[in-house]
Amino acid sequence: MATSYSGLSPAIAWKILWSPSGYRGWDHRFYIECAYGSIKGGYDYVEKYCFGHEWWNFYEGFSDKYYYGYAAPIHVLRPKRFIDGGVVFFVSRNIYDRLWYLVGVYGKTSIMDKPYTDLSLWDTVPMEYRNEISKRTREQLETEMALYLRAEKEYSTQMPRPMPLDMERDIGVRVLGQAGFMYLNINKAIDLLDKAIEFIEQLSHRVLHGLLWTEPGRALSRLEKLRSYLMEYKQKPVISTPLTLQQRHITTGREREENTRESISIHTMGSSGETIVPERLVEDTLARDLNIIEDGLELIGRQIHLPGVGRADIIARDKNDRLVVIEVKSGIADDTTLTQILAYMSALRQREDREVRGIIVANGFSKKLVHAAKLISNIKLVEIRVNITIAKTKVYP
Repeated sequence: MATSYSGLSPAIAWKILWSPSGYRGWDHRFYIECAYGSIKGGYDYVEKYCFGHEWWNFYEGFSDKYYYGYAAPIHVLRPKRFIDGGVVFFVSRNIYDRLWYLVGVYGKTSIMDKPYTDLSLWDTVPMEYRNEISKRTREQLETEMALYLRAEKEYSTQMPRPMPLDMERDIGVRVLGQAGFMYLNINKAIDLLDKAIEFIEQLSHRVLHGLLWTEPGRALSRLEKLRSYLMEYKQKPVISTPLTLQQRHITTGREREENTRESISIHTMGSSGETIVPERLVEDTLARDLNIIEDGLELIGRQIHLPGVGRADIIARDKNDRLVVIEVKSGIADDTTLTQILAYMSALRQREDREVRGIIVANGFSKKLVHAAKLISNIKLVEIRVNITIAKTKVYP
């Protein structure tokens, strides 16, 4: 991916048609149920022809190196803010239970000017199904090509099983419409990728019944590789604008609330009229001087993987030799962050058999989070306020 700029997005969540067969090519079950009126696809094109081009998003036969795919309405409307080489999270609403799922991920994705045409879709339909396909659908399969997306296979996979989504929490919206895509910032993308990795890890340890869309080990390997790729992108230089963070320390439990203020200087992406504060920049700055949060903190590590739970932003040691999990959030942290950090703390305590504390750092906190944290003596909230200073340095005639 290119260097990060404000206004551009390295990732996108994109709605696609449901496929019971796992997006590996022609889905005959869906076709028959649609043709006989048992189900409806939700798109005019699908209602008419009973198939979707996205069914081929993870078809192995187009190329050894690339997947070629589709997401509506790429043939008429393209996401202009999407960075070439970015990540696409394919989400779909199950036609049977009406719930939302993550069904696949494209890594190192490009949107091509012309669709893939080396093979027609009809060429990929198994012979045993062809006599059951209507003439008008066959004509579309022979002539209509809309596979404008291309992704590297080594960084891409369908999910072994569809992963349930909390749309508001994971994507940022309740629903995606017919022309549904949602830009994701780098931190949101990594969070969603981590959730997918954890989901597959859990599948690997279970006795599974029923058909898997792909082998969990292969899917896990590809998503881990994609995560490393995203983390490299996250560390790339950005167009910067100086700003100051001011800290407001909120103690919890039975302690009284107190205020302390210190200033640190970091940089953030910027463009005309817009400023964005990526979590990684706040995390980078705090990791260099954890005393901004609390005197005596010493860094142990960052982005520490805790199996079955996720990756903790920062793990430190306090002056009393207790382990401290630090969770950094950009914007307002809500009560879901408390659940998240408690899970990290529990996993770390179980692994290390030591006392563990938690600190949440954010630009603000929801009322529910503040009230909940007051009852937990080993959780602290640290509020960071962003102040941007613009100064005239020189005037040219």
